[in-house]
Amino acid sequence: MGSQEEDFDALLEASSLGSPGARQLRARTTLNQVGAVHIIAELQEQIQDPSTEPTERENASRELHRVLKSLGYSSNHAAPVALRDAAGLPTSVTDGAADRGEVLGMGNAQEERRQQVRGAGDKVAPSRGSLTDTSAADFVRTTTDTEDLRALIARARVVLWDFDGPICRLFAGHTAQRVAQDLIGWLEGQGLHGLMTEAEREALDPQTVLHAVAHRHPGSDLVAELEERLTQEELRAVPSAMPTPYADPLIRTWTAVGARLAITTNNSPLTVLAYLNSRSLTSCFNPHVYGREQGLQHLKSDPHYLTRALTALGAAGSAALMVGDTPSDLHAAEQAGVPFLGYARNAEKEKQLTDAGAQLVVNSLSAVLAILRSQT
Repeated sequence: MGSQEEDFDALLEASSLGSPGARQLRARTTLNQVGAVHIIAELQEQIQDPSTEPTERENASRELHRVLKSLGYSSNHAAPVALRDAAGLPTSVTDGAADRGEVLGMGNAQEERRQQVRGAGDKVAPSRGSLTDTSAADFVRTTTDTEDLRALIARARVVLWDFDGPICRLFAGHTAQRVAQDLIGWLEGQGLHGLMTEAEREALDPQTVLHAVAHRHPGSDLVAELEERLTQEELRAVPSAMPTPYADPLIRTWTAVGARLAITTNNSPLTVLAYLNSRSLTSCFNPHVYGREQGLQHLKSDPHYLTRALTALGAAGSAALMVGDTPSDLHAAEQAGVPFLGYARNAEKEKQLTDAGAQLVVNSLSAVLAILRSQT
């Protein structure tokens, strides 16, 4: 063991992390802060990304405040400079700014909306069926939903993940709307303006375009060409994809405690593998990545990708858990006999899931991570 530590120290010193400044930073940043640094950096990136929706930016700002509070820093005091430097945060947050919704640019209009949804108390009440964590520490609010979530996590021996949403925002910097417009424009260039309905065109969603074409021209060369074009757009989006807060540590923790993971997605497997490799997460899933095929016959809500994963892993649906963010994920899980956990990054997503019948929806994966850690 000592030899391994010495080898690691030698490697560290030879790298850029061995510079005097990096050594001083490590000395000032305690071990319990190190994991938080990665989460803070991801939240900071999401807040500063110009493509982030206002509601998402507000949620990320609140989440950042929760992370700092979980480390023991009250809203009246800024985190230590070392921690903020490590995460790339500004060095000043005014006293009480986080409580007033001013952390990293949450504006007055957003804070006004926040106050409007407050109840008589000081906490925003989650909608029925959703679970919002109160901090990024190892504790979540004790409610019926929390106990249901604990039981769901405890039973899961296999975890099936949707990709775009629960693991990352694939088109965070390479907008899905533009990709959809390009695909629609290409179809119109082929003389197929009338192929999609007005509602389908206005959705500006690449998956909607795929579904429409696959439904009306199944197995055609047109479908194959469209799928290839979308795959190339997805691959171009990978470098600017935004990791979902807490997804990386949750994936690693589930793997560490012995759960087997798979990805079941309507995105291309090539895209998924490129992203996982960029985050050093490939080993957590390999080889169980089941995604869009060229013929597009089995897009979710078809349970095909889920049943393939269960068969390959030798697992019954009742021993698995599906983590998804769309009604099609929910319906695929229901058909495969797999319990479902919804992830909703905003109120619109949450409404879509609960309207579709989802019983448990979390607004942050930190709630899942907290429970998983408490069970190990």
